[in-house]
Amino acid sequence: MTDLAHTTRSAPHASGSLAARIVTFVRTASLRRRTRLDLARLDSRLLRDIGLDPMSAQHESSRHFWQD
Repeated sequence: MTDLAHTTRSAPHASGSLAARIVTFVRTASLRRRTRLDLARLDSRLLRDIGLDPMSAQHESSRHFWQD
């Protein structure tokens, strides 16, 4: 019987591949964009409920999607 570990190629680590890193970046950037847009739509009462003042929320929501 043939040992499959020796006859098949091992897949490259997904976490290190360029494609995986691009997908991760796009997903993260999309999430940041969505949450920052949502944050910008909250009124002062809702901001207070989540512990943010309007100035901090404005600062965060004005950041670009690629900024951490």
